[in-house]
Amino acid sequence: MIKDIMIRETYEQNGVENTSWNKIGILIDKGDKQYIKLFHIPNVLCSVFEQKKREEKGETEVNF
Repeated sequence: MIKDIMIRETYEQNGVENTSWNKIGILIDKGDKQYIKLFHIPNVLCSVFEQKKREEKGETEVNF
């Protein structure tokens, strides 16, 4: 399965706020593995891993 990776940009035109969606890459689901291909980084396929718990990796977790 392939999914699009998009960013949202809002802009104003004639006093009306509009939204534009720009495709910046794809997420590839292949069996039990996932990969990301970002269009602005050619010839690189990024692997996706489940985040380890803080105790396991000895670092601070990133929260969004």
